Amino acid sequence: MSTIGAREDAGRRCLRTVFQGAAAAALVAAAGTVTATVVPGETIDTAVLAAAAATAALTAGAAYVQRRVEAAVEYRRTRQEEEL
Repeated sequence: MSTIGAREDAGRRCLRTVFQGAAAAALVAAAGTVTATVVPGETIDTAVLAAAAATAALTAGAAYVQRRVEAAVEYRRTRQEEEL
């Protein structure tokens, strides 16, 4: 896979991970809402929701970086095999 193709693939993976993280954060928010409804007096903890969103964003960034590194390693390995 060319580095340009890897860049596009990394971008797609990053977006997928962002959407997955957003879905996870939405589930955390929904669970907080249910808890607030079921247990009177409890409030939704915005710090927990912010932490979930930050975790999702960092996971997406890590997925992007990992894919780019994998592509670079694959490219170098292919070039070395061609030289032999």
